Amino acid sequence: MRRVLVVISDGDDNSSSRSRGEAVDMAQRAGVVIYSISTSTDWASADDEKDPMKRINRKYLKDEGDRVLEQLAQETGGRAFFPYRVDDLGQSFLDIGDELRHQYALAYSPLGRAPDGKYHTIKIQVDRKDLIVRARKGYYSVPIPTSAVPVAPPARP
Repeated sequence: MRRVLVVISDGDDNSSSRSRGEAVDMAQRAGVVIYSISTSTDWASADDEKDPMKRINRKYLKDEGDRVLEQLAQETGGRAFFPYRVDDLGQSFLDIGDELRHQYALAYSPLGRAPDGKYHTIKIQVDRKDLIVRARKGYYSVPIPTSAVPVAPPARP
């Protein structure tokens, strides 16, 4: 089962009880991929809307909140969206859905490493330049609880 969280925000922290690092840590431990959609419009101007060339060649100036949203997405294997206009918001959701339908899941078991509960970084590379790899930066190796290890039934006399 895939777990996805879509965060629609300006990225500013108003009064969280947890830090950004703790939020990323909790998402990584739970296997949640975060997709973020920025509500910031600080970089949009009315002149850009009137001039089609400015809309095409617009330069995104991300503020601190946008960079936070980008970090949440990148650290969990998701993607950040910065809709230019309100009309672009729907396209962000379509892009998220399209991406989720076209993903591959990879798994591996590292040799010689006991599950120690620590965070381990990984890097995924592909040989083809036309592919985009979006993946978590690492994983937590979770120790197997002793109650989950099957125990042989007692021998009958």
